[in-house]
Amino acid sequence: LETMFGEEVVSSFAPSASGQPKELDEDEAKKVAEKKRVQMANKKQHSSQGKSTLNRTQRALKRFIIERVLGDPELLAKYTKGKCKMPSGKFEKLYKQELRKASLRRVLLLVGFLDRGRQANVLK
Repeated sequence: LETMFGEEVVSSFAPSASGQPKELDEDEAKKVAEKKRVQMANKKQHSSQGKSTLNRTQRALKRFIIERVLGDPELLAKYTKGKCKMPSGKFEKLYKQELRKASLRRVLLLVGFLDRGRQANVLK
């Protein structure tokens, strides 16, 4: 058994066929505890594999949305010429203005695309 603090508790009793607990010797108790520990480790491993895949997918989607939908690498290259990460001065103002227009255009296109799909019963 494991406590809520992760400490392992070895029980010297196990249920018998009659439903009454029978006392285990020390070796049997250790074997039962080890078996339960291995089962818990396997459960954690399987659940963490699914979570890591989900987290990786979420991170990829987040990065795509930020870089490609809300941002524009070509537009950034136009105003920085590849010399820095963000334009400054008057170029920053022009870059932000053009980026706002591009982002709004992309979001509206996406909404229109999804609306058409919904009207055509492609999306539920």
